[in-house]
Amino acid sequence: MRLPNSCAYDSPEYQAVIDGWPTADSEAKRQALLDEFNRILDQEPWIAPICTTVTIWASRSGVKGFWDDVVGRPRLQDVYFDET
Repeated sequence: MRLPNSCAYDSPEYQAVIDGWPTADSEAKRQALLDEFNRILDQEPWIAPICTTVTIWASRSGVKGFWDDVVGRPRLQDVYFDET
């Protein structure tokens, strides 16, 4: 939960849930915040997944450090070659 979020969703109720986390010092308070978050999401869904991304990446055995993120985008900042 954050603002701004990827869908540009914002409401006073959503902001109140976010603001409540730092002071949620008990399981009951955290559960109440999660319940409110789920209520907001049920009544005002700001995102609806409609498909998944399936991508297969292949490389030579010497390519190391390659990984893709949760939606399948390649993350190349850690890639290196090990030809040993």
